[in-house]
Amino acid sequence: MTCFDVLNEFLDPEAVRQDHLIMQRVTNEAGEVVGAKMSGSKIGGPVGGRHVLFPDPMGATGSSLCQAVDYYKTQLKGTPGPIVAMHLIVTPQFIQRVTKEHPDVSIYALRMDRDINDEDILATVPGTHWDQETGLNAHDYIVPGGGGFGELMNNALV
Repeated sequence: MTCFDVLNEFLDPEAVRQDHLIMQRVTNEAGEVVGAKMSGSKIGGPVGGRHVLFPDPMGATGSSLCQAVDYYKTQLKGTPGPIVAMHLIVTPQFIQRVTKEHPDVSIYALRMDRDINDEDILATVPGTHWDQETGLNAHDYIVPGGGGFGELMNNALV
């Protein structure tokens, strides 16, 4: 909502719309994320040539974002223009998955959490050891994370 409001201040409001995707993580018996489930959407029309912004506080595994980008690319009318993901916190796993599945997506984040790594990995530039870097615990939650940003921002504490 904040992004929508700001864009309406700087751009012609006729050129700005806000779509909604209702998604949630899907986990296995061990609590690991195995994907995302989209249960609904409210899309305001074709996407051909439009800039698509995905403001999402947390980028953990990349499953939700990849599914959302797939949806915009394959299920809607037209080919979207530039696609931008905007996050407060992401993990190395998120960056790896999104850049592999959708190399055309630009990712912006304030922080990449990888604090769960050994000191020797933390002493290197992020991305130097993709095969060893992690920011997720055994249940695919970001470590240290933001303490439930999504829930707090939406007043939906669980």
